[in-house]
Amino acid sequence: MLWSADGHYWLAVSDPGHSVPIAVRPAPGAESGRGLLLVDAYAAAWGVVPRPVCGKAVVAGLRVGGEEGGGRGAGSARGE
Repeated sequence: MLWSADGHYWLAVSDPGHSVPIAVRPAPGAESGRGLLLVDAYAAAWGVVPRPVCGKAVVAGLRVGGEEGGGRGAGSARGE
């Protein structure tokens, strides 16, 4: 899902799992585990939101106009 509001383009990606994702540095040869690091590097704000029926969504805001992201990780402007 993608929408614009408050000077950001917001996007959400969901999955049925209940575990909260954690940004960690994977081993150099690992074939997965970099998605949340990219979100943290480019998003001005992001967080994990439980879905009403099943699972969770990672919601991220990218500033309109190409400004660099804050890279603050979950919690910064997202319900600390």
